[in-house]
Parts: sequence; C-alpha cells; structure tokens
Amino acid sequence: MDIDPDEEYHVLRFATYDMLVGHDNEAFLEAQGKIQSQQEELSQLKVKLQYLQELYDKSLTRLHRSGSSRGAGQSGACEKTAFSAYPPLQNTRTKLPQLDQPEYPDVNFWTRELWDKHCAYNKGKTNGLAQTAGKRGRPAKRTSDEVEDNEEVTKHPYIETVEGRPVSGLHLHRIGVKARSIWTSLANRGLAPEKFKKMDSAAKEYYFTEMCNEFFELRLCSDFWKLELWSSKNYPSWSQNHLEEKKETSKRRKLEKEARATQIAQTIAPPQPPTPQPEPSQPPPAPAPPFEPSQAQPPPPQPPSQPPRSTTPPLPNRAMRLTFETNCDNPEFFDDLDQQAATSSNAIQTAIQNSLGMQQEENEGDHDSSNSSRLGVGKEKPRALAVVGAGTTPKNFCMSDWLEKNPGGYKDDFEEYYKGLTAEQLQPFSAAAKDALNARARERQKTKQKK
Repeated sequence: MDIDPDEEYHVLRFATYDMLVGHDNEAFLEAQGKIQSQQEELSQLKVKLQYLQELYDKSLTRLHRSGSSRGAGQSGACEKTAFSAYPPLQNTRTKLPQLDQPEYPDVNFWTRELWDKHCAYNKGKTNGLAQTAGKRGRPAKRTSDEVEDNEEVTKHPYIETVEGRPVSGLHLHRIGVKARSIWTSLANRGLAPEKFKKMDSAAKEYYFTEMCNEFFELRLCSDFWKLELWSSKNYPSWSQNHLEEKKETSKRRKLEKEARATQIAQTIAPPQPPTPQPEPSQPPPAPAPPFEPSQAQPPPPQPPSQPPRSTTPPLPNRAMRLTFETNCDNPEFFDDLDQQAATSSNAIQTAIQNSLGMQQEENEGDHDSSNSSRLGVGKEKPRALAVVGAGTTPKNFCMSDWLEKNPGGYKDDFEEYYKGLTAEQLQPFSAAAKDALNARARERQKTKQKK
C-alpha cells in the first residue's frame, strides 16, 4: 500500500517518532507521559520490594535466633516451626581423615605447640634491618622493601603450603569468604552461637568438613588446630556484625530483676496511706538586746502612732441612710424602689442580649470568611509565565520567538496567540523543528558508527 507523503501525517500507524514529536501529537505525547510515569512507579515499587525483602530476612533471622535460645525443656514442635523455612544441614562431603606428618616434612608448624613456641620466641623482636625497637600494640604493615623475595605478607603464617610457605593474602580471602557463607547458613538454622567455642558438635563437624574439603592447607596439621585458631580469631567480628548480642551484663540483669520484684510487690500489696512526717521544730528567735543610747549614737526615732483599725464593716452613705430613716414608714417609697430595681434589671438583660447578638454575628462572619477562604472563593490564581520546553516541537520554537518579542509574557497570552496562527505562519516553526530532529538523528547515527 503506497501512502502519499502528505497523507503520512494523517495516518498514525505510518507516522514515525520524529513525525509525531515534530507535529506535537497530543495523543502520542500523552502516551509517552503515561509510559514514563509507569516506569517511575515501577522503579519505586522495586525499591519498596527490596526493602520489604530485607526486612523479612531480618525478622526471619531474629525468629531463628529466638528459637536457638530456647531451653532443652521446651517441645521440639516449636523449634521445627522456627526453622521450617530452611532445610536441615546435611554433609554432602565425606569427613576427611588426618594426614601424617612424615609425608609432609617441609611443613614448619604441624602442632599447636610448635606455633606457640615460635610466637613466644619472636615476641617483641625485630628483624636485622630495623633501626628502632618495635612499638607496642598492633604491628605495622611491612612494605615491599622489608619483605624478602620468597616471603609472603600474611596475617596467618601458620597456614602453610606443602612446601612450608605461608599462603597468600588472596588465598586467605577465599578462606574467609567460604567460612562466612557457612556461618550464615548456620545462623539461618539457629546453630551459630555468639562465640565459636560454644558451637555444638554437629555444627562444628559440618563446618570443618566443608572447609577441609575446600582448602587442603587446613589439613596440614594435627587435630585441625589451624582451622580452629583461624576461626577463633575471625568469628567474633562476624558474629558482632551479624548476630544480635543477647547476653547482658550482670549488673543490668540484677537491676532489672530488682525492678521487676518491686513492681510485683507493689501490685500485690495494698496501698498504704503515707505516714505524716513531723515538722521540724524551729527554735524561737532570740530576743534582740536592749538598746542603750550613747553620746555617739542617739536613740532611733519612734514611728508616729496610728489609730487602731476598726474591724466593723463600713457604714452606708450618710445621705442614703438619712433618706431611708426618713421614709421608712412611707409605703410609696418602697414601691419606687421596686420599680427602679425592675427597670435596672431589664436594662441589664437588654444589654446582655445585645452583646450576645453582636458576638454571634461576628462568629458567623468569621465562619463565612473561613469557609470562603477554604473553598478558594474570591481568590485569583497567579498567572503562570511562559517557559520554553526542552522538546524540539514547533510550539516550543514559536514560544521562543514570541518571548523574544514579549519578554516576561504569560502562558495564557501565548496560548491565545498560538491558537490564532494560520498554517502559513506555523510553517517556519515546523521547518525549524524538523531540521532540529534531523540533526539529532544524524548525531545519533554518527555515535552508533563510532561504537
């Protein structure tokens, strides 16, 4: 089916990406926006999934550790539920026997006693090239000039090859990676204690079998003491970072036990009223010594005497008292008093009602103003400025040209201007967008050719 080039823009399935972007196809741009938003949402969901997976692994590890700390008197059904997520350990490799020392005469440290003697003999000593005595603490790392050609720099020289040379640092790293993977498997099944010496026989047999089958150098000794020593030096750092410390100090346990006992005693014993405490008796102030006047110091002046204050209530106004005493026998006087009291009470009630009405009107006005402000009534939205987008579209080129003529223009003004343009007026902007897209396509092609 042959399509006229002028009709390609009207058939969506024949239009290319550059055509759709160049002609500012709203449906295509909307679809591209939805795809981008869904990709962002997918990436966020992946991050959440990874976080939930890590949280699940941590909670499962804690559950396994709590199951490993249970006493022997508990039922085995609870232990099975705690470690049901992991299958039981099974030795897929055979247990290897110990090697004979006469077959490997070049090994320097076959027994642990030889290694201890070597450490005691070389304790605090330096080599012949040293100019100062060795410092206390952790030994410093040796440089390449301080190491002989046939000597390997290693932290565990007792792990040797068949020729009696210490293994390399890379080989020690491989031993550590394998050992930590086995320790993690034991921890997932609740078989990894806080200290290596507390590991049970089954877990230790599994660990020794896997390590000795993987690394032959660990077998060049008696009773596998090299693996025992290496594990005792490296296991504490791993357990501190991967196992929660459950053992508390004796002082803290004692304080918690005392606090718990005190709380139980308070809940059982009835509350007792507080015992009144006697007020501390204060001695009376010592009397001041009598003043004796002298020639240098005359006696102090006495304050003027004041009349004693009367404790009786003040009498009413004299004029009111005289009026009341004069008209007490006249009944019309009491009628006038009742009328004045009724008038004053009515005036007070009217004033109270007026004040309450004014307050209610103010509250209603405040409520209406708050509702109107909450609903946005009477507020005008700020006008947005016209900003050129990053896409190579005719509309963006037109906006750039419009902003050169109208710097600081608003977006709604540009929209009205853009809607009023004819096809002939839009032609130069479409050509500029097409040229930009073609230039970008050529750059992409050059980049692909270089690769």
